[in-house]
Amino acid sequence: MSLAVVRDPFQTDALAARALVRVQDRQGVWRRLPDVLRLEWDRSVEQPAATLLVEVANPDGWYSPDQLPEKFPGLDLRPSPWQTLLFPGAPIRAFLGYGDDVPLVFTGHVDRVAINAATQTLSLECRDTVGVLMDHIVSVPYEYENWVASDIMADLVTKAGLTAVFEDSVVADATSELFHHDFEGVDEIPPEYAMDGAGWELEKGPGYGVVRSRTTAAGQTAGISIQVTLNRPGFVQFDYQVRANRLHLFVDGQKVAIYYPGGWRVAQWQLGAGQHTIRWEAEDVGETGPIGRAVAIDDIIVGEYTGGADPYVVPHFQAEIGQTLWDEIMRLAETVGYWIRSLPDGTIYGSLWPKVTQADPPRWQLTEYRDLTDASYTLDGSWVRNKIWVSSEHGTSVFWNQYLLNTVSRGRVRVAYVDVPWATSHPRRQVVAEHLFRQIARKFRTVQVVTPGNPCHMLGDLVQLRERVTTAAAKYQVIGARTTFDVRDGYVDTLDLEYGV
Repeated sequence: MSLAVVRDPFQTDALAARALVRVQDRQGVWRRLPDVLRLEWDRSVEQPAATLLVEVANPDGWYSPDQLPEKFPGLDLRPSPWQTLLFPGAPIRAFLGYGDDVPLVFTGHVDRVAINAATQTLSLECRDTVGVLMDHIVSVPYEYENWVASDIMADLVTKAGLTAVFEDSVVADATSELFHHDFEGVDEIPPEYAMDGAGWELEKGPGYGVVRSRTTAAGQTAGISIQVTLNRPGFVQFDYQVRANRLHLFVDGQKVAIYYPGGWRVAQWQLGAGQHTIRWEAEDVGETGPIGRAVAIDDIIVGEYTGGADPYVVPHFQAEIGQTLWDEIMRLAETVGYWIRSLPDGTIYGSLWPKVTQADPPRWQLTEYRDLTDASYTLDGSWVRNKIWVSSEHGTSVFWNQYLLNTVSRGRVRVAYVDVPWATSHPRRQVVAEHLFRQIARKFRTVQVVTPGNPCHMLGDLVQLRERVTTAAAKYQVIGARTTFDVRDGYVDTLDLEYGV
């Protein structure tokens, strides 16, 4: 039976809710923990690791890790088979469901044990396997040169001894080079380049060649230009070094960028399909310096976007000593739009956040009076941004979101600036911007509902709501879930939902 648009796949009205907890003993055997009174299972896209609270009846300290009945000879206490087992660090699994259908929902480790003498209960506070990554400190500066982003993250997960399954990270648009001029192996500047003003010259040395401006006095300029024709949208990319001058970039007669003094850098500018004139102009501003006042350009590349997909290759990434594996993984994951979580069996899974729209079919339908016992609805525009500048040493791209600008902000421009070192091209910067826009749009409309417990409620699920008072009558993604199982009060889910854009 398909789970799509099903209200009650577990027959919650007819079958008793059940919870099972198993703890691994020191011999590696998974043992069922009896006398479970309560479970609280909390997971959210905002918190790294899902947490689990297990409360068990603990008469006479039966489950206490330091249970020592021989110290109380007058009480006739029996030795417990759980002695020394429920210590922090013990592997633990939880199962939730109805009747005989009780699937695995949580795999992790015990973090904290709390014993209450008055209530004769013992509580286990646990985190799922993401907690292992949060506790593992980087002791070696792992370095990656030209690795695919998803492969870097998966490799770092394996450093903690965990299993990693990561979907491939790709850039939406593959590229095809029309030409690449590195000015090596030639004796003069290629004839397709036109020059004006003070002119440019070829400078050669062992293993290199660059073109350099001849500007010599304050106020002088030197221009060099080339005409290109693109059948598809594309870009121009070049290396440059400015020595106490200014470098201006013109596209089709319009000045689009100014570059200032510094060491060798890389710049990129986007081009539409058609014919273009690209012109570089060195301006002598009369400043002095020991290395002169010239501008040098090298490795001019003009390319087109082919519409295919390229792997998202990161030129260089280093996991820093003293940081946790989780922090280093997330430093990369957040900029490429990856969502990383622990699956019920403990596998660390990484993927792009599921993109959903109001046109997509929901996995669950929840309606007032039938499935919802409570609901609250919020519109929050406090951190809305509709224009994002994404920058790296390789260039800057500007992106707009018309829905956030015109509908949410009512035409008011609100800007964010983001620096991402490995966003080395426009498509890579677009990945960053789209991820941020999705987060902003989702957080504008949020809903919280209370519904009968369902162990198949997964973060990222699309849910159809219909609730009259809150006006929550659309489709929303599950971004958080707090599950409570109690032997007396039953099994309920409190779901945090964000609008499906």
